[in-house]
Amino acid sequence: MAVMTARAHQPMDKQIVERLFGTTQWDVLNFRPGYTGSRPGELTGYEPKPSAEISHDDLYGTLTRYFIDEYPFRPHRGTGMYGATPRQKQEEALQLYGPMEPPSQRDRCLHLGAKVQATTTSEGVRAFNIPFNSTELQRFAAGRPKRVTVHLDPDDLRKVHVTAEGEDAVIEARLSMTVFKDQTLEEAIEIMETATKSNPILRELHDRHLSEAMKRRALESGFFPDSRDPSSYQTLAQLEARASKLLQVETRPAAYIGATAAPGHLMSRGRTSGAVPARPAGAAPFKPPSPSTPPKASAPSPQSARPMDAPPRKGSTTAPDPDEIQTMTFDPIKDSKL
Repeated sequence: MAVMTARAHQPMDKQIVERLFGTTQWDVLNFRPGYTGSRPGELTGYEPKPSAEISHDDLYGTLTRYFIDEYPFRPHRGTGMYGATPRQKQEEALQLYGPMEPPSQRDRCLHLGAKVQATTTSEGVRAFNIPFNSTELQRFAAGRPKRVTVHLDPDDLRKVHVTAEGEDAVIEARLSMTVFKDQTLEEAIEIMETATKSNPILRELHDRHLSEAMKRRALESGFFPDSRDPSSYQTLAQLEARASKLLQVETRPAAYIGATAAPGHLMSRGRTSGAVPARPAGAAPFKPPSPSTPPKASAPSPQSARPMDAPPRKGSTTAPDPDEIQTMTFDPIKDSKL
């Protein structure tokens, strides 16, 4: 089905849709409690709200049974039907033309997905302030900003398809912040909004901030809204307006930096190989130990004492090998501020 814009109060502009609405109204909804009529005030002396006693399950169940058990077997007077039932026409079409293959995810995204105009950067492209990148996209940009169209599936943020004017190839880009890989577009925007509200002085959103926002949102929601309720959905224009408020907020994956090794000792894994923690800003540069001089022995502090620094137990014939991964120790990893 393709969504098309038509004039209001002009049924002849959208005859097929209007006919289906009318059939559903008179054959199904007209017999359900809470029916309000074709126009406001049509049913005088009837209060629809107090009379409505059906849930979403009841309504969807009634519609499902009607379109499966009744509608396909009723004579149809539409164009080319000549009184045949939709079931008969379906069997005839399958016999003459065969079944149609379902469209691929790529085709669905290109033709029915959300389209966003963006400019390529060294970090890829952004759609709804969500970053995407790939080697193919960087090769196409060649280090220069280029105007492209990003095709995004609101229900699957793992990858997008990028097209450009004058280019026949369709470029695929993947999600840079994998924290959103299991979220829909609306859920991702809600997570970013929650993270920025809880960190108003920050100008960057790290994976840790987004993970905390996801956890807090799930705990505070109690129950997720009914996905079948139309009021639970938002249009792409509304989501784009909400995402535009986050354009000044940087989003980047968490980066870590751990211990480093002195020049010439990169492949050595022993404790005496010169492995040192990365020096903070403003600290004096580290001077690697000379190969000719043994390392100085120093007593470890109580806070830094580890099981491997303890003397060997009685009965042990060999000391633990410092190159064994089971006996290795590492300094705590800190967040990068770059």
